Amino acid sequence: MLQDAITNKVDKATTVVIDIMPKTRRTTVATVTTAPASVVPEVKDASVLEPDVPEVDVPEVDTDTDAESEDASTNFFDQFSNEENGAEKTRDDIVAELLLRPNVKKLSGLHIKNVVTNTTKDVPFLTFVLKEWIIGDTRSTTTDAFGVPEVVLGKTHNAVVSAYAVAAVMKDNPKTAIFAQRIAGGNDVANALFAGGTMDILMEYVAAREEYVNPFASTGTPTTFDRDHVLIHIIGLTMGEVGRDAYAAMLARI
Repeated sequence: MLQDAITNKVDKATTVVIDIMPKTRRTTVATVTTAPASVVPEVKDASVLEPDVPEVDVPEVDTDTDAESEDASTNFFDQFSNEENGAEKTRDDIVAELLLRPNVKKLSGLHIKNVVTNTTKDVPFLTFVLKEWIIGDTRSTTTDAFGVPEVVLGKTHNAVVSAYAVAAVMKDNPKTAIFAQRIAGGNDVANALFAGGTMDILMEYVAAREEYVNPFASTGTPTTFDRDHVLIHIIGLTMGEVGRDAYAAMLARI
């Protein structure tokens, strides 16, 4: 009887264990497969997975303005390198063009006897007294109503030239350039420097009432004359023996 009682208890315990194990397994599986909806969100569309990026106002950049500014800066320098706008004619270029005109004649190696400085006008001018004849203003035997001899073209030894034109030629020579400003200012040193030297000139004939523009001037302002003129353009100038001595003495005093 005792043995039957023990066997009966063991069978009951086994039945309880067997009954408990399936319940535990079912509970565990249910825990995994039935997670709350808040843990695993329901995916209805792939677009939901993309993160929401807040909109940010980005300032617009006016690229056209920057481009225009850069182009303007570039064009500013280009205009000076352009052959048509930036190229400046040299004295040799102007002389070459003048020699093609029928009203221009070149005289070279004219001997200078002395130079007279005149500052009575707004622009000082120099009269080169030459050994050779040239064509220029002369005094006629005919007088006007006031008894003043008329000025006409004729043969003369005097070449009247602007002091500015003489200074420009002097600047082409590094030796005489240092005294060019003195000549332009009307300083009476031209005779000391160029007496005994030589000069090259262009004689340009301009008819009365013909519009004329000085080709060597920086401004192209036209002008006219009441009578015929022969204008003297100095294109070359050298010192003589006395002039070189005077130049050395003047240089030593600087």
